[in-house]
Amino acid sequence: MSAIYSSYRDVSGIATPGVAWLILLAAPISGIFAAAGAASLVAWGIAARLHPRLDETRIKPLPEAAPPLATVQIAE
Repeated sequence: MSAIYSSYRDVSGIATPGVAWLILLAAPISGIFAAAGAASLVAWGIAARLHPRLDETRIKPLPEAAPPLATVQIAE
């Protein structure tokens, strides 16, 4: 598993500056911001279409413990 993570880290370390370099060949620095905005919109669109049950947990949390019936007050 560590080899997979290491490969992903190495590729992302090269791919991100590479994409930015390609954008800068065709557009000024504002092109980077436009590309980041477009990528955010794409991610938002993908997230909107995910199955709604993905946010449910498989293990339901236990109900809250009931408060004690009587409270003890200590006089000072």
